[in-house]
Amino acid sequence: MNKIEQLLNSFILTGFIVLLIGLYFIVYKAGLPYQDPTIEMVIRQEAYNMAGESCMLSGGIILAIGITTRAILIFAKRNTIKR
Repeated sequence: MNKIEQLLNSFILTGFIVLLIGLYFIVYKAGLPYQDPTIEMVIRQEAYNMAGESCMLSGGIILAIGITTRAILIFAKRNTIKR
């Protein structure tokens, strides 16, 4: 396995981990709001929600770049002319 393949595998793994962190923030930290929350609770919930959304977006982009580039690399290796 060469350096480019290792780099792409690390992109895929990093994207997946960041996606999981974003999911943790959205589901567990932000969660469902209380019925009559205080201002502090609303601010905390919104902060966790925004952090989770940005982690999900970043992780999705990193994961998509890694998977797409890895697929292109595999496709290019398969279609090269062997001499």
